[in-house]
Amino acid sequence: MGKRILFISHDASRTGAPIILLRMLRWLHANRKASFDVLLRNGGELHDEFAALGDVFDASQPLPHGQDLVAVLGQRDYGLVYSNTVTNGELLQRLTPLDCPVITHIHELEYWIRWETPPAVVEGTRRYSDRFIVVSETVKNNLVENFGVPADRIDVIYGFIPVAEVRRHQHEEAKQMVCRRLGISPSARLVGGCGTSDWRKGPDLMVQAAAAVRRRGFRDPVHFLWIGGESSGPHWGKLIHDAARAGVAENVHFLGVQKDPFPLFASLDIFLLTSREDPFPLVMLENAAVGNPMVCFSGSGGASEFVGDDCGLVVPYLDIEGMAGGVCHLLADDGLRRRMGARAAEKVRAFHDVDVGTTKILEVIERFLPPGSVSDEISEKPIASPPAVPAVEATWERPLSAPEPTAISPPVPERNTIRLETAEFPGMNRPARRLIAFFLPQYHPIPENNHWWGKGFTEWRNVTKARPLFAGHYQPHLPADLGFYDLRVPEVRQAQADLARQYGLDGFCYYHYWFGGRRLLERPFQEVLESGRPDFPFCLCWANENWTRNWDGGHHEALMPQHYSPEDDRRHIEWLLQAFSDPRYIRIGGRPLMLIYRAKHLPNVRQTTEIWREAAAQRGLPGLYLCRIESFTDERDDPAQHGFDAALAFQPDWLQLGQPLNSTSPRKKWFCRSGLGRPGPEGPTVYEYASVVQRMLAKPDVPYRRFPCVMPSWDNTPRRGRDGLVIRNCTPDLYEYWLTEVLRRPAAGAPEENIVFINAWNEWAEGNHLEPDARFGRGYLEATRRALQATRIVCTASDGVRHAAA
Repeated sequence: MGKRILFISHDASRTGAPIILLRMLRWLHANRKASFDVLLRNGGELHDEFAALGDVFDASQPLPHGQDLVAVLGQRDYGLVYSNTVTNGELLQRLTPLDCPVITHIHELEYWIRWETPPAVVEGTRRYSDRFIVVSETVKNNLVENFGVPADRIDVIYGFIPVAEVRRHQHEEAKQMVCRRLGISPSARLVGGCGTSDWRKGPDLMVQAAAAVRRRGFRDPVHFLWIGGESSGPHWGKLIHDAARAGVAENVHFLGVQKDPFPLFASLDIFLLTSREDPFPLVMLENAAVGNPMVCFSGSGGASEFVGDDCGLVVPYLDIEGMAGGVCHLLADDGLRRRMGARAAEKVRAFHDVDVGTTKILEVIERFLPPGSVSDEISEKPIASPPAVPAVEATWERPLSAPEPTAISPPVPERNTIRLETAEFPGMNRPARRLIAFFLPQYHPIPENNHWWGKGFTEWRNVTKARPLFAGHYQPHLPADLGFYDLRVPEVRQAQADLARQYGLDGFCYYHYWFGGRRLLERPFQEVLESGRPDFPFCLCWANENWTRNWDGGHHEALMPQHYSPEDDRRHIEWLLQAFSDPRYIRIGGRPLMLIYRAKHLPNVRQTTEIWREAAAQRGLPGLYLCRIESFTDERDDPAQHGFDAALAFQPDWLQLGQPLNSTSPRKKWFCRSGLGRPGPEGPTVYEYASVVQRMLAKPDVPYRRFPCVMPSWDNTPRRGRDGLVIRNCTPDLYEYWLTEVLRRPAAGAPEENIVFINAWNEWAEGNHLEPDARFGRGYLEATRRALQATRIVCTASDGVRHAAA
């Protein structure tokens, strides 16, 4: 039988950390079967909501009959204590007789820990915690640098909200409602802030920013709305006094606590994060979810890690003039503001939803619990749903809802901050990146496949026989616009090239199959070469693996083995030079680009590359640009050592996918609950696309030239059935986010080396295709075009260069 978990909250107030814990426990109750209790250091209005989920102990109240709290808890067989704040140190010391590991979730930064928390409490938390979860890289760095917590005991799990519960309102309708109620011009621009009157939240800085914007003389009236906190009292009296002295009393509005702030959030043109210190503001995620771009300070906490260079602007700490310049710049550029707002909404959906964030926290929790403590079954205890907020026009009498946990964000290094000395950001064109998609030339019958797989076999046979293997499994992937095509038909090849060009692709990389002088699946490319059509750039990738039955889950029977020799290298390059001489062939610095899939399979790879380069030179070429595919364990060293100019970080990167959702360990996550069946041979291996994207974007740089690669989706169960690998929940939005992030990153080398590969154009039996399908239509192609459009401009600032959407 599994152990119980004791969750500790400093109180049950309707504030950030307790609400985060409450929402996490609601998710746990709804999605897992686990036994847990809640210990409150003090009570609060959320007490009954915690009690609906499990037994609640209030340390501020005496137990009946004079019982000792620690003695009572000691009878409940806990396997883990989960403390939800840095301020529980003294309580953790009292609970040491429970003799179980402690995880502490830190939501606080340096000021609060150093000046608002007694040193003995901080030391107790540090001493009695076995593991720390923190809400941003900034919080982690603070613990390591200022409080001596070892970095290897810290997990960064970014803040999250329940994205599905974010109330959406039309911007213009919400804006007109606000303008009417405030009695201001309907042409006014609205800039919002949110929080209490606490010095750390910086409502006084919003007043200063409003004054700085006014001094700049922006063409439209700009009004600043502060949502939350009291709307009267001494704190606000000081702010109103400041506003009057600065001449902006009519432009700054303190609206007080709102139960449903989303109509107000929807009315904003920009959300202003004036916090002096905020570990990872969840109200930032709520505003991002409704599509608001942001301006924030660097060095104030985790905000800049989310905002980055695509969701708004980051200005130096307490640089009010810089903040005002950022506000004016975004207000002056409607297109940039909308694009940054859209990126913010996409990022929240992809990485900051409660399901993903809480799952990540459970992964940490389960490291410390015996097997079976948290199962994939649903809890049988009913829970009342939180009261619904009616979908009517907002009234401002409702209290402000605290932000909710959402998905986990990949660590984002803080960008160079921008000092905005004027409202203008001069733009200049960035060298365009070339997008090249891998192309499978398989969709036509050949004698060998007729013999091996049955007469008339093409990949479409696998595609159409695929079936869902678990609840929510997207299969079969069926083509839309191009249908079940035959690549022997010239019109099909032309339609593919036209579609690729329309959405911004710059070429195809055709797989090339050469076996000791014998080519397979060669007809489509050969006809492209001989006919000169379509007039669309291309290059080749030698898929130099043995053909076996392993690709469909069968045994390793060799159907077409490779035979390498120097003589074959010479024959091979003689044929390749025919392709290299085509004017459509993709070149880098005049050198034809040639890829090899498994370079380490060549018995003497440097000898092969030297033979090829010598033959190219004799033919009058300025050289070859040889690229090694980097996919397997033995292909992660410097390609120059083996005669190559570059590597390509192929996707999926099998070594970096992380832990599968249906791990065969006792802690197998939600696999059974999702209908996947038992792990192992009875079900495919399953990963989460959003998690894979995070891991790929977090990969460290390498000291050699390596082209990036992204993939729209992956699912090879049409070929391998229950032995396959599925990356689930792939969407055009997530793919767009991945591609955009890759395109934004500076590329080393010459402009012609500025290439991103996409795997793939048409790998239908691997669920991996840009070509339109029945589910998403042209969604992945449209996402590709949007990513390209979002990354064409370089914006400069006085203290550096900043890449941003234009």
